[in-house]
Amino acid sequence: MVAGKKLSDHDSKQGDILQAVLVPFSITSDNHFLAPEDASSEPLLPLLNLPVLSYVLEWVISSEVQSTFIYVHSGGKTVHEFIKSYFPKHDIQVIVTVERLTLGGVMRDLENKSLIEGDFLLASYDTICSIPLNSVVDVHRKRYKNFRNTSKKDEGSPLEPIMTIIFKPISSKTRLFLAGNSSNIIFTPTNNRILTVLESNSFTIPQEMLEIADRLIVRSDILNTGICICSPHVPFIFLDNFDIDTLPAFLSSVFENEEFLRKSIHCHFLENGIASPAFSSMPQYDAVSQMMLSRWFYPLTPDMKVLNSGKVSLSRNNIYTSEQVTSGQGTVFSENVLIGRSSSLGNHCKISCSSIGANCKIGSNVKLERCYIWNHVEIGDNVTMIGCIVANNVTIFPGTIIEEKCFIGSDTKIGPSTCIPKESIVCLSNSNTFCELANIDLGLKHVGNCYRLLHNVHCDYKSWLEDAVSETDLFYNEDKSSDEESDFTPPPDDEKLFRSELQESILRAIEEHVSAANLILEVNASKFAYNASLSETITAVVDIMLDAPCLFEKCPVENKVWITSFEKNISQLKNLWVNYLRNDPQYQLDALTTIEEYFCKKSSYMSCAPKLFHILYDIDVIEENTFLSWFENINSEIEADELERNQLISKIEPFINWLKEADETSSEED
Repeated sequence: MVAGKKLSDHDSKQGDILQAVLVPFSITSDNHFLAPEDASSEPLLPLLNLPVLSYVLEWVISSEVQSTFIYVHSGGKTVHEFIKSYFPKHDIQVIVTVERLTLGGVMRDLENKSLIEGDFLLASYDTICSIPLNSVVDVHRKRYKNFRNTSKKDEGSPLEPIMTIIFKPISSKTRLFLAGNSSNIIFTPTNNRILTVLESNSFTIPQEMLEIADRLIVRSDILNTGICICSPHVPFIFLDNFDIDTLPAFLSSVFENEEFLRKSIHCHFLENGIASPAFSSMPQYDAVSQMMLSRWFYPLTPDMKVLNSGKVSLSRNNIYTSEQVTSGQGTVFSENVLIGRSSSLGNHCKISCSSIGANCKIGSNVKLERCYIWNHVEIGDNVTMIGCIVANNVTIFPGTIIEEKCFIGSDTKIGPSTCIPKESIVCLSNSNTFCELANIDLGLKHVGNCYRLLHNVHCDYKSWLEDAVSETDLFYNEDKSSDEESDFTPPPDDEKLFRSELQESILRAIEEHVSAANLILEVNASKFAYNASLSETITAVVDIMLDAPCLFEKCPVENKVWITSFEKNISQLKNLWVNYLRNDPQYQLDALTTIEEYFCKKSSYMSCAPKLFHILYDIDVIEENTFLSWFENINSEIEADELERNQLISKIEPFINWLKEADETSSEED
């Protein structure tokens, strides 16, 4: 019998094999924003023109997983054909269940069929992860090995570590984007053992928990990535416990019955790379899409050749265009735009932070902002859409306006000349119990019905902001009474948070010799997260690079040390400057204005100005004509003390005269 399986049967295999179990994201989240007919094909739902499952399998394969099990409730044949066509060389099994899937049902099926042969990754098939997790698996296995060695010595019957949950530390701003999966946990810092997962930011720590360890940590600045590394014994726990059907129920069971089960669950914080579910809410789908367009999940990017779907070209400002794309006169792609194969756009369209699928036809004077258009969609002239998702085979007739957080389901038609209010779902049928029929005019040619999300389940950015609290670790302090009111500190503004994140990235890059290419990815990610302009990014990067010598020492340094350090740092990160200044005189002027402002604020380093300008000229990040143009307007660029400005002019005037003389000499020789 399965129930009689010995523990040692698993132990002999653990460490040799790594498997993966992929489950529907409806198990781990309530994806209310999807239309019923679209939610039924979860693994193949598009994320930036590729089935979301393709990203997950790329990550699973990179983690050196030997075999993968994909559980589906419907559409199994289609998923199987997809796997057979695009991943034929890998051991991937599609398992179709008759009953609607639950996590408990999946675990019991794995155990009854004896499919698990070693440690396995558990994730939903909308989990996007940018790095392999081999090192995390090694940590999990080492922890289990230590448990086996300790238990053999009979040292107090230690707890068996059966699961490691992966979290990603995030800033408060990023937490607002991904609030649907932000977490609060209490754990012991010595071995990262989780004691409980908190449902809210208001809680009381039980006395018995305080007796477990001398020091506890509460973290609320983390994202639950939805990835668990499980020991082979996890499915067995579900076998006779039919009341455990979800991961939270499983965690609660382990926490509450710890002494009986003798099991423990641990946490791991992903410092490099990023991982996140994509379909837990519409804001999260938007956030993950924008991060991918900004190449935050590199190498999982829209131009990766995963499905042999044709060449995708990348140009400035993260504009991705596939083959056979046409656009009319006056059509503008601002930034973070993906256009699918064989799609066409009319005249004078404005597309920003959006993706358009394959074989789509977009009319003239169409405005799309933070919209995700799937395949075979036709949009008429003078249509405006902001912050919405449009599924396959949809027709939107001319003059239609679709407001934010709307989902337009497959095979529907809307318009002409109508307005769909925010947080609406347009679909052919309604089996979503979280919606109610809305009395909305969908237009004379409409096909489908309009539903509104019920008030108690809709996503609200304001409530997320109110829930976002501590960014730092909280430690239990027995001197502080539980009923003492804490002081409220308003969250820092975006500009300060943006500067802080860039400073951390740049200083770490200098100290750890991170390549400029990798640093650019981090800077772009912060630029997107805080919606910073390119000029704002240049100003922050230049100012931090100028101040880096002092920031490392945490105090002012001598002028010789300052200029030597700057020269060394910019030599290492020259391509960072080249990437953002882009041989563009205006962006170079932004950099020079920032340098001018820095010297006027910190006049003690003013004597280094000529040497610094020679460095910038020699490494060719700022052009000669830009230096001259900037100097001509130096008096009007910034607010500064007249004495300091005149002092700066006198210091750099010899350099400017040298440039002019060199230019005149060159002209005479010509």
